[in-house]
Amino acid sequence: MTDIQEKTNKTEKTILLIGASGSGKSTLGNVLIGRDDNSEVFAEGHFSYSETQEIQCERKVIDGVEYKIIDSPGFLDTTFEIIKIHPALGELNKHAQLGIDYVLFTIEKFHMENVVFFQHLKEFFSGNVVNYTTIVFTEFQGFDNETSCKKNLEGWKNRNKSIADILNNVKTVHVDNTPLSKEKNEAVLIEKEKYYEVTSDQIEGIRKFIEWRKNIEKGINDHMKNLRSGIEFCEVVFKIVTGRGASLSFLVSESSAPPGSEDLNISIENFMFKLITALFEYIINEIYFKKISVEIKKDIEKRSDFLTEKLSKRIKYDDSYVNKLKEELRSSFFQFDNEIEAILGGFRETVVAGSNFTTDVANDPGIKKMKSRAIRLIDDAKKSHIDKSQEDYSLLEEEQNRLRKSHEKLDNEIKEIKRKLEEEYNKIFFV
Repeated sequence: MTDIQEKTNKTEKTILLIGASGSGKSTLGNVLIGRDDNSEVFAEGHFSYSETQEIQCERKVIDGVEYKIIDSPGFLDTTFEIIKIHPALGELNKHAQLGIDYVLFTIEKFHMENVVFFQHLKEFFSGNVVNYTTIVFTEFQGFDNETSCKKNLEGWKNRNKSIADILNNVKTVHVDNTPLSKEKNEAVLIEKEKYYEVTSDQIEGIRKFIEWRKNIEKGINDHMKNLRSGIEFCEVVFKIVTGRGASLSFLVSESSAPPGSEDLNISIENFMFKLITALFEYIINEIYFKKISVEIKKDIEKRSDFLTEKLSKRIKYDDSYVNKLKEELRSSFFQFDNEIEAILGGFRETVVAGSNFTTDVANDPGIKKMKSRAIRLIDDAKKSHIDKSQEDYSLLEEEQNRLRKSHEKLDNEIKEIKRKLEEEYNKIFFV
């Protein structure tokens, strides 16, 4: 039985890596050493059998302390019988005699084979091995989420009492240490996919930008071609005009003109300069502003037509709506008037029927007075209803007139806007 090192203040510490084949034991060792897949020390396996069949040892100095990391064979490899790994146990015992400070037991999933092996581990070392053992759950993607790690531990504890006893007495840690070469390949693929996702839109944008630039360059080249043609035309006109001006100046200067001919010569030259300047300005305006003026004029006409169409539709809708209300009100009025007439006629018939009463009752002054009062009340009610209907009709007429005036005001405002736009247009292009 081998004792675990109890002193922790020494300048050399030994870490023993133990675990099944494919549990990430050798990969963890490479991570601790700080080696990548191009210079790995411990062979990383991707199979069910152990690629580490002998004890491997590597040293690493960190903060002045030298760590000796021992990578053991996959003792839980089911393809080997226990007798085949006795030599490895013997070599491991030699290292253990010098003292082991930490035991890292790597597992991916906690099966019963791990429970049995942990019991053999306690027998091989002293009973206090649990104080220096850390169970490392490897290839755990949620290693950086505390909740996920706790959930994983509770799941294994609830599965079996033996597993719970082990996990309750040792330290645990979760890592995601897939073999470095595989990890890097997957990372490269993921980064490539991200790159393609991010850059696909950018590439499409660049393609559209290049196409846009080509169109702009074509437009600029066509414009410059037209401009050069205009300049060449101006140069020809300038030569013709200046040639004639020079001849005229020469004739004036050489002729026996009266005093003041020099002033006349200067006046002619000034006139020719102003003529050429005006000609250039006219040509430039034609080249640069003609197209723009046409576009602005089209835009003004388009906006004007749009506003006129909207206003016309609105006026038409309001007129139809008001007319509809008037018809409904008129129909309602006639219907109500007929109902009042029917009621009144029935009442009158009832009152007239009073002639069938006895002569004393029919001729009674009180009865006659009540009859007259009832007829008067009905007539007043009818007149009130008629007056109210006429008042509503008048209000409706006023509202219709108000809407029409509002529409006329808007129409005038649109006309004024069109007039101002045309004035600005004329100021810009025809001054």
